[in-house]
Amino acid sequence: DLYIDEDDYKEYVDKAGYNRFPNYYGGGTSSEFFNKSLQHYLAAKLLNFSQEDVYGDIACSASPVADIYQKIYGCKVYRQDLGAPEGIHGNLIGGDAGNMPVEDEFFTKMGLHCSFEHFEQDSDMNFIKESSRVLKKGGKFCIIPLYLFNRYAMLSNPAFIVKSNTHIEEDAILYCQK
Repeated sequence: DLYIDEDDYKEYVDKAGYNRFPNYYGGGTSSEFFNKSLQHYLAAKLLNFSQEDVYGDIACSASPVADIYQKIYGCKVYRQDLGAPEGIHGNLIGGDAGNMPVEDEFFTKMGLHCSFEHFEQDSDMNFIKESSRVLKKGGKFCIIPLYLFNRYAMLSNPAFIVKSNTHIEEDAILYCQK
């Protein structure tokens, strides 16, 4: 069980300064903002950051959470995303999360916020294997939320499927949502 201290959560949101990111959930004004900021808050609590940490925000897309964690906790941060150019570009790591161009034990903490469920085919398993290489011994990573289903299913954007020629396994239930 994890207790959520409402005042502590509100203090986190104030310190985070989501209003600095107007293109991310309306800078804190969208109806989905509470859900997303609560994910960020809970991950930070579970990861228990220090200034010595090197954090990897995996499959980050346009999330500002790495910048927020750096601001609040003083840790060094990297943003990783499949859609970013291959390689390391400052604090941006582009390419497949299952094959990151970083040295062994590079990160002390890693997080995925509402992204693991988008890893298709065996990319989820490859990431779990890769995390054991890139995460320092004794490090932590957090997948939040972790969606579980009793059947093999894929969730994808139909526009992405058409553009990417995504392979849909015969035994998978396909859910499409823009």
